[in-house]
Amino acid sequence: IAAYPKGYSNYVGLGKTYLNENKTTDAQAQFDKAKSLCSTKNVVVLEMIADAMTNVDFPQLQNAINLMEQAQGIVDDNKDVLMREGDAYAKMNNGTGQAYNLYLRVLYIDSLDVIARTKIGTIWIEGKQYDLSKPHLEKALKIDSTFGPAWRELAELYYNQGEYDKAEKFYKKYLSLADNNDYTRYRYAQFLFLGKKYSDCLDILNDLMKRDNNPIMRRLAGYCNVELSDFTTAQNRGRIRG
Repeated sequence: IAAYPKGYSNYVGLGKTYLNENKTTDAQAQFDKAKSLCSTKNVVVLEMIADAMTNVDFPQLQNAINLMEQAQGIVDDNKDVLMREGDAYAKMNNGTGQAYNLYLRVLYIDSLDVIARTKIGTIWIEGKQYDLSKPHLEKALKIDSTFGPAWRELAELYYNQGEYDKAEKFYKKYLSLADNNDYTRYRYAQFLFLGKKYSDCLDILNDLMKRDNNPIMRRLAGYCNVELSDFTTAQNRGRIRG
C-alpha cells in the first residue's frame, strides 16, 4: 500500500489478515477502501473480497455469498463469480447442495474447467457417493493430468474405500505436482502405513519430527517400529519429550 496506494488488491489482502484475527470492523474498512478505488461495475474486486471472506480462520460466508449475488447482477454467467459463491456455500453447514448447483453452472459455461469438476468430485466424496465422484475426478485429470488437487481427491476417494495402495500411489503423484509441505507429507505417511510400507513411512516421520515434536506422529512412528519388530524404539516413542 505504501508503494502503490491505489492498488485495491492490497487493501483486500490487508482486510483478509484482519479477518484471520477476527477483527471484522477493521477488515470491512479495508474492503470498503478497496471498493472505493474501483468502478461500481468492477466484479473482480468483489470476487477478491468474497474469496478473502471465505478462506480465513473466521469466515463471513453469508457476506461472501451476498457479494457474489451482487456481482451476478452486474455480469451474467461469469464462472469466476459462480465459483466464489459455490466455495462459500461449500463451507457453510447444509450448503453443499447450493455449492454443487453453482459448480454445475460453471461446467455448463466451460465443460473443461478442472477446478469446478474436481470440487464436484469432492462434494460426492464427502457424501460417500464414490461412484459419482470418480468420473468427475478422472475427467478432470483427462483434461489436465498436471492438476494436483484432482490427484489428491482421487487418493482420498481410494483411502475411503480401503484401497490403500491406490491411495498412496495417487497421493504421491499429487505431492510431485503441488503442495509438498509437512502437512501433506504427514498425510502421505499415513497412506504409506496403511499400505504396509512401514520403512518408507518411518523415513518421512523421522524427518518431520525433527521440526515438530508431535505425539500423534510419534505414535504412528511407534506403530511402524512395532511392525518392523523394533520394539525398544517403539516403546521409547511413547515417552513424553520436552
